[in-house]
Amino acid sequence: MKSFFIFAQLLINGVLLGGVYAVMASGLSLIFGVVRVLQISHSVLIILGCYFSYSVNRTLSLDPILSLLITMPVMFFIGIAVYRLVVAPLKDAPPVAALLAFFGLILALENTIGLIWTTNYNAIHSVYQGKSFLLSGFVFSLPKTIAFGMACLVIFTLLIFLRNTETGRAIRAVSQDRDTAQILGVDVDRIFVIVFGISATLAAVGGSLMGMIYSFYPSLHWSWLGVVFSVVILGGLGQVGGAIIAALIIGVAEILAAYYIGAAWGPFVAFAILIITLVHRPQGLLGTKGQRI
Repeated sequence: MKSFFIFAQLLINGVLLGGVYAVMASGLSLIFGVVRVLQISHSVLIILGCYFSYSVNRTLSLDPILSLLITMPVMFFIGIAVYRLVVAPLKDAPPVAALLAFFGLILALENTIGLIWTTNYNAIHSVYQGKSFLLSGFVFSLPKTIAFGMACLVIFTLLIFLRNTETGRAIRAVSQDRDTAQILGVDVDRIFVIVFGISATLAAVGGSLMGMIYSFYPSLHWSWLGVVFSVVILGGLGQVGGAIIAALIIGVAEILAAYYIGAAWGPFVAFAILIITLVHRPQGLLGTKGQRI
């Protein structure tokens, strides 16, 4: 009975973590599904959003959730800048050129973050830090529960936006068939700009939520890169819904591995799942040929 209770508690912790992973990876999944480029600098945008939230929290004493009212618009325009300065000039170049450009962006942003905020560990403080509550005998970390709830709200809003707004339907149309959408009058370049802005906004949310749960430092984004790519590939490239399911699976798997095998094995799980998926089901859980968002 005790072992079952422990297992159930671990499942709860894994699901809470997976919710945050979902919002972290959804932006990358959206970019691949629409623009069809591997935005490998997505994780450094997450850590940048983390530091923006940290600064707002320190200077204005705003709650990490409320700080998103400032960091999300800022990151939206940074996402647009990434598209305009890095992606658009290389749209006719070989794919490797974009990858190298993104890698250069990673190094530039990581070093800039280190110069501005130092390379020391930091944490986003809140009034509910370290607090928890009991529900049916299970312990729920208050910061993780709030982060999970916020992640669910953001992802639900994203899905509603994609399905029930004119811009969202245009994004889906470009994802399904770029050429046909362009013939029907959709401004594809404008859609790409919006998608990169939305992706960076989601990175801001993911960074703020991770920052209120764990301490962080500039190069931590390399670990997050493995997680978000594992989520996107397991869920199916370009499948936002699949990314949500995959994030929950990876979150649970990490927590279980950390408890039953050892804490050092937790981060390894995401990479193991990534390799297994690429070998045995490269299209992911929900991915099928020709299917997009």
